[in-house]
Amino acid sequence: TRMSQVVTYQLQRAVSSQQQGTFRRCQLEPIAQRLFATLQKVYYDKRMQQSLELSPNAWVGGDEQDVMEMVGNLLENAFKYGKSQVHMSSRIDGNHIEIDIEDDGPGVPPSHRDRIIKRGQRLDTSIPGQGIGLAVATEIVQSYNGQIAILDSALGGACFRLRLPLPQIEER
Repeated sequence: TRMSQVVTYQLQRAVSSQQQGTFRRCQLEPIAQRLFATLQKVYYDKRMQQSLELSPNAWVGGDEQDVMEMVGNLLENAFKYGKSQVHMSSRIDGNHIEIDIEDDGPGVPPSHRDRIIKRGQRLDTSIPGQGIGLAVATEIVQSYNGQIAILDSALGGACFRLRLPLPQIEER
C-alpha cells in the first residue's frame, strides 16, 4: 500500500511540476502537529518523547502535500530509529527557514551521509523499509531550491536539517 501511495504521489508531482501555477505556502506548525500525532500512534510501543519548537508563524514556501511528504519522511525516520526522543525545531535565517528534525538513535556516520539520500540505499536493514523516503524528501527539497544536510544531533542521534527559501508571495 505504501509503495502504491509513493508511486501515485510521485506521478502527481511530475504532472504538477510541468504546469505553471501560483506559488503556494503553508504554515509549518499544523503539519508538524498532525505528523507527530500520527507517528505517536504508529510508534506507540516506543513511547517517544516528542518536542516541537518552531519559530513564530513559521511558513514554508511550497505545496502542503510536498511539505507533509518531506517532513513526514524525516519524522518517520526519527521515530523509527530514535530510542526515546524526537525533536523538531525551526528558525529563520535571512531569506530561508531552517527545519531540524533530531532523534537520539544511532545517528548516521559521516561516511554514509551522501549514500543514504539515494533511492534504495539504507544503513539498517534489520528494520523494515524500502530506502525511498530520504530520496523522496531530498528530491522535494531540491525542487524548491532548498538543501538537506545530515548532522549529529545534540540528542546523540541524527539531525536532518532542511534549508528552504522563505515564501515570497502573500497567501490569497
